[in-house]
Amino acid sequence: MINIDSINFPVICFNKYSFYIVENLDKLTTSTKAGLKNKLYTDLTIIDSSGIHHKVKNAEKLFGLGFLWGYNVFLNQKIKVKLNFSESVSNISLQEVKKMIIQYFQKDIFFWKSRGNFQQIKERVESAESISELINNLGKIINIEYGS
Repeated sequence: MINIDSINFPVICFNKYSFYIVENLDKLTTSTKAGLKNKLYTDLTIIDSSGIHHKVKNAEKLFGLGFLWGYNVFLNQKIKVKLNFSESVSNISLQEVKKMIIQYFQKDIFFWKSRGNFQQIKERVESAESISELINNLGKIINIEYGS
């Protein structure tokens, strides 16, 4: 069984839509009811700063977070989730992670170019010399706009 506490943060996560950087366990396990319903955690790939590849099968709601059990005026609910991991854990190389990121760029190039800093993001991916450096550098660029 996977021990979630052994994941070395920050991590890069790849879901069916895109990739993103998560700084800590609390942020990784906080979502919304709509996100869970839309299966954002189903088949989620997590690569930690040590280069360990984890696969999440799915997630399940534990409880609502905050005032009024996490519900907002739009009747969405902020929740804490439990991640259900597949048993396989493996090492992944820097080149494999870079390849995955490039594939996501190609999958939705218009989204990435619309950010206005796509060239800077691409350069950070290409110049990274370790997975830890890659994740940390991307987190500084990608997450800053969203207040993460």
